[in-house]
Amino acid sequence: MIYWIILMILLLIVEVFSQMVWSVCLAIGCAVAACVAAAGGSLTWQVASMAIASVPALLILFPIIKRLQRNRHGSHSARTGMDALIGRHAIVTDEIRPGRMGRARIDGDYWQVVVPSATETIHAGTELIILSYDSIVLTARPLSASEHPLKP
Repeated sequence: MIYWIILMILLLIVEVFSQMVWSVCLAIGCAVAACVAAAGGSLTWQVASMAIASVPALLILFPIIKRLQRNRHGSHSARTGMDALIGRHAIVTDEIRPGRMGRARIDGDYWQVVVPSATETIHAGTELIILSYDSIVLTARPLSASEHPLKP
């Protein structure tokens, strides 16, 4: 029984340093084997119970731990820099004329913006959605009435 407990502790130490799911599953198997040993089971039963307990532990814990890791780090890689602006809403501060640049504000920062589909002037206060960027110039389009989050 003491060997199973020592092996379980070693596997838990491996888990702490490597964060491999399989080592904690084997440690669970060792705990079950230690219980079988304490109940007077033979070495064959101890090894069998360790194997039998480790497999379901792996099948149950592996998806749960991976999901927790993904949620902790985000299911998608975090967008940073200019990529983080794509999909954001902006407010026009300097009107945008067809074929020309204007300016828009996103979270207090002012950006040069172009709206390639614009056929008429887009006035200050109009809400845009950012589609892409080229260098430091953002490409956007006006939000449709159905896309406004707070307007009916």
